[in-house]
Amino acid sequence: MKSLLRRSVPFAFVTLAAFGAACSNGSKATVPTVSADVRLSADNATTAAAAVYRTSLLPLRVARVLAGFLSIEPEEGAGGGLVARDVQGPDGGTAIFTWDDRDGDGAYSTGDAFGLACDHYLEFGLDLTGNASFEGCRIVGEVVGGLNWTIDATLRLAGMEVVTGNITEQLEGSFVFAREKRQTVNLLSLDPAGGGALTAGARTLLPGYSRVRNDYVTDFRMGLFVAGAIDDATLGGRLTFATEQPLLGLGALPDPSSGELLVRGGGGTSVTLVPLDFFTLELQVDDDGDGEVDQVLQAEWASL
Repeated sequence: MKSLLRRSVPFAFVTLAAFGAACSNGSKATVPTVSADVRLSADNATTAAAAVYRTSLLPLRVARVLAGFLSIEPEEGAGGGLVARDVQGPDGGTAIFTWDDRDGDGAYSTGDAFGLACDHYLEFGLDLTGNASFEGCRIVGEVVGGLNWTIDATLRLAGMEVVTGNITEQLEGSFVFAREKRQTVNLLSLDPAGGGALTAGARTLLPGYSRVRNDYVTDFRMGLFVAGAIDDATLGGRLTFATEQPLLGLGALPDPSSGELLVRGGGGTSVTLVPLDFFTLELQVDDDGDGEVDQVLQAEWASL
């Protein structure tokens, strides 16, 4: 007998204030207008879930690491032109961090630009090799040591190879990047840059997507909100996805432990990713588009 798709999730990890902060930042994900055409079933559910995970959540993890460079305090006396320095990864590897202090004020400010050349830079469970840049920066407040500040920029990834576990992806493309520090929450959002698309291996993240990560300062939790569409050559077409319930977890861990991420395929078919804990999840498969679960598969985040 079929069971109704589960649409409830415990909200033990998020306070009302934190959830309000998320919504006020436009974190409510909406289903994109692109039509999905890949029919989903138990046979391809795991492949589809992995494709969406690697193309939607992985860029947020990468952007979080890269954003950390913008909080590195400038060396004393640096500024007034192009400044480069070597940075050791917290867990190994190196990166060359370049700061173009275009107004010569010796501080990170609007109009400056930043570049990164990573060589197996290891942090937050990611191994990064490749190039990235922050261009067209608009900065409000003091990013280094300030209590409240915002950064808006175009984040470009060029041949950024990302290794997580035994999986390697290469990211290429641009985002509209925003990072904001508040007293109770740190916000990170990625949106399409100029209508362009991001490629991740054989997959393309289509224009019209949104990614938001909120890190809640008071209880060290995080919330993920995503929506968009991908074109996957391996699957043979398009899928759409959106968080039905916020994906919630611990900020120090890579994957959520609660929430729901709905992946829609052709003919009304779908796969819903439902985290069970920080390491495992269920894939609830509707293979005939009637809104009910036909099969439930078990998976591990690491395998995705």
